[in-house]
Amino acid sequence: MKLRVFTAIGIVLAAMVVVSSGSARWTIGNGTTDLEVNGPNPALPGQVCTTHIEGRAGLNTTTNPAVTAPPPGPYSPAMQVVELFTGPAGSLDGYRGGGTGELLPPDPANQPTVTALRTVTTGVLTALIPPEQYTGNGGEDIWEYAAAPFSLDVPVGLIADGNEVALRVGSHEAILTLSAVACTSTQPVTATIDILPGISANPVIPSLKLPLLPVRVFGSAKLDVTAIATVKLGNAVPATLPPALSGLLAPRDRNGDGYLDRDYVFVPAATGIVCGATSASLMGTLTNGTAFTGTDRIRTILC
Repeated sequence: MKLRVFTAIGIVLAAMVVVSSGSARWTIGNGTTDLEVNGPNPALPGQVCTTHIEGRAGLNTTTNPAVTAPPPGPYSPAMQVVELFTGPAGSLDGYRGGGTGELLPPDPANQPTVTALRTVTTGVLTALIPPEQYTGNGGEDIWEYAAAPFSLDVPVGLIADGNEVALRVGSHEAILTLSAVACTSTQPVTATIDILPGISANPVIPSLKLPLLPVRVFGSAKLDVTAIATVKLGNAVPATLPPALSGLLAPRDRNGDGYLDRDYVFVPAATGIVCGATSASLMGTLTNGTAFTGTDRIRTILC
């Protein structure tokens, strides 16, 4: 049986649950709904990653399902909305959920309202068979009878290492507060790149010793290009351009998807690209140590 934090009214803060898989889970309930957040390390209570947050939101009841069956689906609400807030360590102490996308301070005259950094909607809630039983902080029995997972990718830098993170489900007052930590992914992030942007054939002269090979790295929810620390195309690091031209490579949203993109220029002869190659790969790391990689097709010429 899992232990969770539960309250019928008022505000609930974090509690830790270590589950058999070796992950950690922190949960709140507020009488009708649950919010569970998976933690990166069961040995470090109350933490969550700065760039990726996932868990499960559901519905619960204090009525024993063996006596009275829980409501059948479809459920209302059919999906749960999870809101994400952040601030410096300790800055969200005493806050509670207000209107949509806001947390209200304990002292409105001297503290600001905090707005949601991100919002995500779960899929359709599905029945848990059998319902999962846990114990509330008052010793009462609680059963979660329907739930759906959620997943939030946050661009690097939006939540600082050591920040406080708060999450809530629906429009309830209860919030779950955790400490944000930088988590290094064991798998590289897959980046979308475009060698010679705007040119579909991507002709490359392998022996060229001039910085005339531009490569664009497209940003995404998993890749904040402003946090790129190192980057290589094959064996080559980016060429340094004169100040008058370097501004052309500044991050900007090139494809209109809401994420910044970043351009680099390389010397083909330094990349290790050989005649007959049909693709080239770019590799790099972010400031938090996360690796990324991307590949694009090329056609070698003048060989």
